[in-house]
Amino acid sequence: MELFGLDLDFVLHMSRTQSEAWKVVLACLSVALVVGWRWLPRRLGLGLLCGLTLWATANYARFDDRLVTSKYDTYDLMHYYLTAKYFDELGYYDLYPACMLADVDN
Repeated sequence: MELFGLDLDFVLHMSRTQSEAWKVVLACLSVALVVGWRWLPRRLGLGLLCGLTLWATANYARFDDRLVTSKYDTYDLMHYYLTAKYFDELGYYDLYPACMLADVDN
């Protein structure tokens, strides 16, 4: 993958641990941007904000082209779809056992 003449193939093969580490870096950079916002020139501040937004969006997808083409993210599916859909029936503690039972039945 190439963006603005930069070879970005290393980010396509990033592990989940590396992706989580980048979240910490993004959070620290965001806090630094908020603290220094008053003293930055407007165009520079907006450019940094747009750059952090693009980096955070790519990190949310874990820099993985497979998510775009055919795979789905099981973590997001489990926590944001199944938990929200079946929370009234299963509550906090019964979602994982119910998923294991469904897997065994399947």
